[in-house]
Amino acid sequence: MASIENWEELLSYLLDRGFIHSASNTQVEYFSSGVSGTAAMASEGGAQILVKQALARLKVAEPWECAPQRLRVEI
Repeated sequence: MASIENWEELLSYLLDRGFIHSASNTQVEYFSSGVSGTAAMASEGGAQILVKQALARLKVAEPWECAPQRLRVEI
């Protein structure tokens, strides 16, 4: 599975599934406030798609693990 924290993997994921048409024309903005997942907004032309990915280990001080499968794709 691709890690959307890596913008190249995110763009490849979106391109392979037809959500975007050109990686070079797509801008990615990451949201930094989440502790349980990663969220990014990909924009191409006038179209936008919000992509979220759950983390296996939450971004908190103490180790806190959970199943990433808790988050499913919503279109």
